[in-house]
Amino acid sequence: MTTTNKHNGSASTAAHHVKQHGVAVNPKSNAVVNRARSWVGRHFQPGKKEMCANFVRHVFSEAGIPLGEAKRPTDAGLLPQGAPLGPGYANSLAGGEIGEKVAPGAHQPGDIIMFMNTYGNYKEGVITHVGIITGSDEFVHRPTMSKPVSRDALSWGRIAEIRRPKSMAAAKAGGQSAKVFVHDGKACAIRSGHAVSHLNVRIEYGKGMRVYVDGREVHPSSMEVQIFY
Repeated sequence: MTTTNKHNGSASTAAHHVKQHGVAVNPKSNAVVNRARSWVGRHFQPGKKEMCANFVRHVFSEAGIPLGEAKRPTDAGLLPQGAPLGPGYANSLAGGEIGEKVAPGAHQPGDIIMFMNTYGNYKEGVITHVGIITGSDEFVHRPTMSKPVSRDALSWGRIAEIRRPKSMAAAKAGGQSAKVFVHDGKACAIRSGHAVSHLNVRIEYGKGMRVYVDGREVHPSSMEVQIFY
Protein backbone atom coordinates (compact mmCIF):
# COMPACT_ATOMS: atom_id res chain seq x y z
CA MET A 1 0.00 0.00 0.00
CA THR A 2 1.35 3.42 -0.92
CA THR A 3 -0.36 6.50 0.47
CA THR A 4 0.64 10.06 -0.37
CA ASN A 5 -0.85 12.72 1.88
CA LYS A 6 -0.91 16.49 1.42
CA HIS A 7 -2.05 19.05 3.94
CA ASN A 8 -4.87 20.22 1.69
CA GLY A 9 -5.93 16.91 0.15
CA SER A 10 -5.24 13.20 -0.20
CA ALA A 11 -4.41 10.53 -2.77
CA SER A 12 -3.88 6.78 -2.55
CA THR A 13 -2.72 4.30 -5.17
CA ALA A 14 -4.94 1.70 -3.52
CA ALA A 15 -7.83 4.14 -3.18
CA HIS A 16 -7.88 3.49 0.56
CA HIS A 17 -8.46 6.02 3.29
CA VAL A 18 -5.99 5.74 6.15
CA LYS A 19 -7.57 6.90 9.35
CA GLN A 20 -4.42 6.81 11.44
CA HIS A 21 -0.83 5.76 10.87
CA GLY A 22 2.02 6.40 13.29
CA VAL A 23 5.66 5.40 12.69
CA ALA A 24 8.55 5.78 15.14
CA VAL A 25 12.00 6.00 13.58
CA ASN A 26 15.17 4.83 15.34
CA PRO A 27 18.25 6.06 13.42
CA LYS A 28 20.65 3.76 15.30
CA SER A 29 18.50 0.73 14.58
CA ASN A 30 18.37 1.73 10.91
CA ALA A 31 22.15 1.98 10.78
CA VAL A 32 22.64 -1.49 12.27
CA VAL A 33 20.03 -3.11 10.02
CA ASN A 34 21.41 -1.45 6.89
CA ARG A 35 24.96 -2.54 7.71
CA ALA A 36 23.85 -6.09 8.49
CA ARG A 37 21.90 -6.42 5.23
CA SER A 38 24.84 -5.05 3.27
CA TRP A 39 26.78 -8.16 4.27
CA VAL A 40 24.23 -10.67 2.97
CA GLY A 41 25.85 -12.83 0.30
CA ARG A 42 29.37 -11.77 1.27
CA HIS A 43 31.89 -13.80 3.25
CA PHE A 44 33.01 -12.70 6.69
CA GLN A 45 36.27 -14.27 7.88
CA PRO A 46 35.95 -17.30 5.56
CA GLY A 47 37.66 -20.48 6.73
CA LYS A 48 37.58 -19.47 10.39
CA LYS A 49 35.34 -21.27 12.87
CA GLU A 50 32.89 -19.69 15.29
CA MET A 51 32.86 -16.15 13.95
CA CYS A 52 29.17 -15.37 14.53
CA ALA A 53 29.81 -13.13 17.56
CA ASN A 54 32.70 -11.39 15.81
CA PHE A 55 30.38 -10.67 12.89
CA VAL A 56 27.73 -9.14 15.15
CA ARG A 57 30.32 -6.97 16.86
CA HIS A 58 31.77 -5.94 13.51
CA VAL A 59 28.36 -4.84 12.18
CA PHE A 60 27.64 -2.76 15.28
CA SER A 61 31.12 -1.25 15.03
CA GLU A 62 30.44 -0.30 11.38
CA ALA A 63 27.26 1.40 12.59
CA GLY A 64 29.27 3.31 15.20
CA ILE A 65 27.71 1.50 18.16
CA PRO A 66 29.98 -0.17 20.77
CA LEU A 67 28.89 -3.39 22.45
CA GLY A 68 29.96 -4.50 25.89
CA GLU A 69 30.81 -7.99 27.07
CA ALA A 70 28.87 -10.18 29.47
CA LYS A 71 31.30 -11.12 32.25
CA ARG A 72 28.97 -13.86 33.46
CA PRO A 73 26.66 -14.91 30.59
CA THR A 74 23.19 -16.16 31.40
CA ASP A 75 24.19 -19.71 30.40
CA ALA A 76 27.36 -19.71 32.52
CA GLY A 77 26.00 -22.32 34.91
CA LEU A 78 25.46 -24.75 32.04
CA LEU A 79 28.98 -24.57 30.62
CA PRO A 80 31.62 -27.24 31.23
CA GLN A 81 34.05 -26.42 34.03
CA GLY A 82 36.84 -24.22 32.76
CA ALA A 83 35.04 -23.33 29.53
CA PRO A 84 36.59 -20.20 28.01
CA LEU A 85 34.72 -16.91 27.90
CA GLY A 86 35.36 -13.81 25.84
CA PRO A 87 34.00 -11.38 23.23
CA GLY A 88 34.40 -13.93 20.44
CA TYR A 89 31.80 -16.28 21.91
CA ALA A 90 28.06 -16.00 21.23
CA ASN A 91 27.18 -15.93 24.93
CA SER A 92 29.38 -12.85 25.44
CA LEU A 93 26.32 -10.92 24.26
CA ALA A 94 23.99 -12.56 26.81
CA GLY A 95 24.13 -10.27 29.81
CA GLY A 96 22.99 -7.01 31.34
CA GLU A 97 26.19 -5.33 30.19
CA ILE A 98 24.78 -5.56 26.65
CA GLY A 99 21.20 -4.49 27.31
CA GLU A 100 17.79 -5.61 28.46
CA LYS A 101 16.33 -8.99 27.63
CA VAL A 102 13.38 -8.84 25.22
CA ALA A 103 10.65 -11.45 24.91
CA PRO A 104 10.21 -13.08 21.49
CA GLY A 105 7.38 -11.24 19.76
CA ALA A 106 8.39 -7.94 21.37
CA HIS A 107 11.62 -7.82 19.38
CA GLN A 108 12.60 -4.98 17.06
CA PRO A 109 15.07 -4.64 14.20
CA GLY A 110 18.53 -4.08 15.61
CA ASP A 111 18.02 -6.46 18.55
CA ILE A 112 20.56 -9.25 19.07
CA ILE A 113 19.18 -12.78 18.87
CA MET A 114 20.89 -15.83 20.38
CA PHE A 115 20.23 -19.49 19.71
CA MET A 116 20.84 -22.55 21.87
CA ASN A 117 22.43 -25.91 21.07
CA THR A 118 23.06 -25.32 17.36
CA TYR A 119 26.16 -27.54 17.51
CA GLY A 120 28.27 -29.51 19.98
CA ASN A 121 27.25 -31.74 22.86
CA TYR A 122 26.50 -29.04 25.41
CA LYS A 123 23.86 -29.06 28.12
CA GLU A 124 20.40 -27.93 27.10
CA GLY A 125 20.24 -24.14 26.94
CA VAL A 126 23.86 -23.31 26.12
CA ILE A 127 24.08 -20.37 23.70
CA THR A 128 26.06 -21.33 20.60
CA HIS A 129 25.00 -18.89 17.88
CA VAL A 130 24.08 -15.22 17.53
CA GLY A 131 22.77 -12.83 14.86
CA ILE A 132 21.04 -9.50 14.33
CA ILE A 133 17.28 -9.12 13.90
CA THR A 134 16.56 -7.12 10.74
CA GLY A 135 12.77 -7.50 10.41
CA SER A 136 9.69 -8.88 12.11
CA ASP A 137 10.62 -12.45 11.16
CA GLU A 138 14.18 -12.31 9.89
CA PHE A 139 17.73 -12.05 11.11
CA VAL A 140 21.17 -11.75 9.53
CA HIS A 141 24.07 -13.94 10.67
CA ARG A 142 27.36 -15.54 9.71
CA PRO A 143 26.24 -19.21 9.61
CA THR A 144 29.44 -21.25 9.09
CA MET A 145 33.07 -20.81 8.07
CA SER A 146 32.29 -21.87 4.48
CA LYS A 147 28.98 -20.05 3.87
CA PRO A 148 28.48 -16.33 3.27
CA VAL A 149 26.45 -14.12 5.54
CA SER A 150 22.78 -14.95 5.13
CA ARG A 151 19.33 -13.68 6.01
CA ASP A 152 17.02 -16.30 7.52
CA ALA A 153 13.71 -16.63 9.37
CA LEU A 154 13.75 -16.50 13.17
CA SER A 155 12.64 -20.14 13.13
CA TRP A 156 16.15 -21.04 11.89
CA GLY A 157 17.00 -22.33 15.36
CA ARG A 158 15.80 -22.53 18.95
CA ILE A 159 15.88 -19.06 20.46
CA ALA A 160 17.76 -18.80 23.75
CA GLU A 161 17.23 -15.08 24.29
CA ILE A 162 17.01 -11.69 22.62
CA ARG A 163 18.81 -8.59 23.85
CA ARG A 164 18.22 -4.94 23.00
CA PRO A 165 21.54 -3.06 23.21
CA LYS A 166 21.51 -0.18 25.66
CA SER A 167 22.18 2.37 22.94
CA MET A 168 19.08 1.18 21.09
CA ALA A 169 16.87 1.64 24.12
CA ALA A 170 18.27 5.15 24.61
CA ALA A 171 17.69 6.03 20.97
CA LYS A 172 14.06 4.96 21.10
CA ALA A 173 13.01 7.88 23.26
CA GLY A 174 14.67 10.40 20.97
CA GLY A 175 13.41 9.00 17.68
CA GLN A 176 11.19 10.75 15.19
CA SER A 177 7.48 10.18 14.84
CA ALA A 178 5.14 10.44 11.88
CA LYS A 179 1.36 10.42 11.89
CA VAL A 180 -1.23 10.65 9.14
CA PHE A 181 -4.91 11.44 9.62
CA VAL A 182 -7.41 11.09 6.79
CA HIS A 183 -11.12 11.74 7.20
CA ASP A 184 -13.88 12.57 4.71
CA GLY A 185 -11.39 13.21 1.92
CA LYS A 186 -9.21 15.57 3.93
CA ALA A 187 -5.74 14.67 5.17
CA CYS A 188 -3.27 15.98 7.72
CA ALA A 189 0.29 14.76 8.13
CA ILE A 190 2.37 15.44 11.25
CA ARG A 191 6.07 14.73 11.66
CA SER A 192 7.78 15.15 15.04
CA GLY A 193 4.86 17.23 16.28
CA HIS A 194 4.70 19.62 13.30
CA ALA A 195 2.29 19.65 10.37
CA VAL A 196 3.96 18.98 7.03
CA SER A 197 2.66 19.57 3.52
CA HIS A 198 3.74 16.20 2.15
CA LEU A 199 4.44 12.75 3.59
CA ASN A 200 4.78 9.50 1.65
CA VAL A 201 4.22 6.25 3.56
CA ARG A 202 4.57 2.80 2.00
CA ILE A 203 3.92 -0.52 3.73
CA GLU A 204 4.96 -3.82 2.21
CA TYR A 205 3.59 -6.92 3.86
CA GLY A 206 4.39 -10.47 2.82
CA LYS A 207 7.16 -12.39 4.53
CA GLY A 208 7.47 -9.94 7.36
CA MET A 209 6.68 -6.23 7.07
CA ARG A 210 8.70 -3.35 5.63
CA VAL A 211 7.80 0.32 6.16
CA TYR A 212 9.10 3.30 4.18
CA VAL A 213 8.64 6.98 5.05
CA ASP A 214 9.50 9.43 2.26
CA GLY A 215 11.38 6.67 0.44
CA ARG A 216 13.52 5.68 3.42
CA GLU A 217 13.03 2.34 5.13
CA VAL A 218 12.24 2.70 8.83
CA HIS A 219 11.74 0.17 11.62
CA PRO A 220 8.69 1.10 13.72
CA SER A 221 8.73 0.71 17.48
CA SER A 222 4.96 1.29 17.32
CA MET A 223 2.47 1.57 14.50
CA GLU A 224 -1.29 1.56 14.06
CA VAL A 225 -3.18 1.35 10.79
CA GLN A 226 -6.95 1.43 10.42
CA ILE A 227 -8.55 1.54 7.00
CA PHE A 228 -12.17 2.41 6.23
CA TYR A 229 -13.45 2.49 2.63
